[in-house]
Amino acid sequence: SKFVVTKPVPDNTSTTAARFLLYDVFMIYGVPLEIITDNGCHFTSALYESLIKLVGCCHIKTTPYNPQAWGG
Repeated sequence: SKFVVTKPVPDNTSTTAARFLLYDVFMIYGVPLEIITDNGCHFTSALYESLIKLVGCCHIKTTPYNPQAWGG
């Protein structure tokens, strides 16, 4: 099923995004079949993409300014 996981973070770096994904999503809920994000640089970095590839998850990137793609 679809759901959103949020948490306040100190910055929007790829390291913070990858840590959030690992510790606050994968370790709590397990690895989903797919993750939907926008094209922010922290979601398209080599670190973030490597983590997603390592766990075998599909990363879907939405187009900018398209709220319908964000689940809205």
